[in-house]
Amino acid sequence: MIFKYTIIIKINQVTSPPSCRRDVVVSPTSRGHKNMNLHLPPNKQSITLIGMAGAGKSFIGRNLAQQLGFEFIDGDDLIIAKYGPLQELLDSQGEQKFGQIETEVILGLGQMEKLVFSPGGSAAYWPQAMNYLQNNSIIIYLYDTYENVIKRVKNLETRGIVGLKDKSFRQLYQERDHLYKKYADFIIDMSEMQTEDKQKKANDVIKQINLKLKNF
Repeated sequence: MIFKYTIIIKINQVTSPPSCRRDVVVSPTSRGHKNMNLHLPPNKQSITLIGMAGAGKSFIGRNLAQQLGFEFIDGDDLIIAKYGPLQELLDSQGEQKFGQIETEVILGLGQMEKLVFSPGGSAAYWPQAMNYLQNNSIIIYLYDTYENVIKRVKNLETRGIVGLKDKSFRQLYQERDHLYKKYADFIIDMSEMQTEDKQKKANDVIKQINLKLKNF
């Protein structure tokens, strides 16, 4: 997948203390020109989008960040930039070590400020990471049905999906759906959106997010 921004990570080791945002450098091309306002609480000026692989977190996140004038960061990209392909990391280090890496990368965001963040779908397995995101951002679950999600997910065996070694993708969907709902401040239901136009869907989701936040 090709992204329009460059990420440089200066995290020396997985066990290092959480760093501040200056250690995660996102090129200016990832920051949009603000043309909308969201009603964010004063103590949470960032948004985290969670959901299954195939839900559209990254595409919607980039569009949302552009409209807000926020930075956008993809959690999987941070891991790949430092450690290489996700599947290779999973195969060589195992799921628990992967979880430690994913947690450390998330904690390494430091103080989240004017940021749209899209962690990997497995982030919901790691309580420390999710507690950090709850304390520093509004968490939005981009929900879609299993049938819709599975149509969009390609190369399951090489995508680097935690848990797929011992469980089916359907089982992971059911397991994660429960966790996403547990951690989310609110849910955007995309299952009724009939359009296959990615941009239109992103715009519709962003409108729903704005409406939800007005009543948050």
